[in-house]
Amino acid sequence: IEAQAVVEDYIVSPPTRSLLPRIVPVHRLDKQSQKVVSVDSFEPGEGEGSHAIDGDPDTFWHTAYSGGEPKPPHEIVIDLGSLVTLSGFEYLPRQSGSNGRVGQWKLFFSHDGKDWAEKANGTFANSDKRQQFSWSKPVVARFARFVALTEVQGRPWTSVAELDFLLP
Repeated sequence: IEAQAVVEDYIVSPPTRSLLPRIVPVHRLDKQSQKVVSVDSFEPGEGEGSHAIDGDPDTFWHTAYSGGEPKPPHEIVIDLGSLVTLSGFEYLPRQSGSNGRVGQWKLFFSHDGKDWAEKANGTFANSDKRQQFSWSKPVVARFARFVALTEVQGRPWTSVAELDFLLP
């Protein structure tokens, strides 16, 4: 963007320039065809795995906390519905509190749900904001396995409001 002040009978100002970051549209994989294959733990009546892909940011998958608190790692396996080409994913933490926010994580993909290859890993910030991770070389897969290695405050839980997979 370039701007310059021009007023009659005054000196014209020098141009001011500002370079804005490139805006890249986000294309998310349609959730209609996705389904949760498995979770290692969930809190009945509140934290079912299907909540991680239901499109509702107010629901969430939450690992068990009543009657025992299994320690991480915790994982969710999602059938993407068909072989798809992906360029990244987004994690939306639970919106109604900080319990279970994912710290360190890994993401695996598979064509058949049996043989897995790690595609990405990292650490999410302790925030309730949507966090995005992209990779430069697209991956083709039918199944995704998201593994939460730690919780941001070292507690035993994992919670996920939404997992979204990004299309190139």
